[in-house]
Amino acid sequence: SLQRSRFLNGHAAGVPAEIQWYGERLEPPAWQDAAARVLCFTLHGVSPQESALHVMINMAPSVRHLPLPDAGARQWRRFADTTLVAPDDVVPEGKPVAGSDYALGAYGIAIFEAAGSW
Repeated sequence: SLQRSRFLNGHAAGVPAEIQWYGERLEPPAWQDAAARVLCFTLHGVSPQESALHVMINMAPSVRHLPLPDAGARQWRRFADTTLVAPDDVVPEGKPVAGSDYALGAYGIAIFEAAGSW
């Protein structure tokens, strides 16, 4: 998913977006809001068999409870969280996330992979 040979497509008639952007909720981010401190995105797999990646970025000075997309139908695994202490900050095999949201610490970035294809 991270080694694409072309630009990502956006929303177009009949073509699903390869990347979806979110703010603090599962809705489009407030791009015009200079005070916004959270940005998240889901990068869908290149092929139907490839897992989706979801990235959360929290530049707020406090913990944010951020929703995981399609959490009722998908199991997400956390691979990295910059707010955690080693060895929990990077987990190469992924750690399953229980629930539909994730508590991301202040000034942190977390990376998740959907179990199975998107």
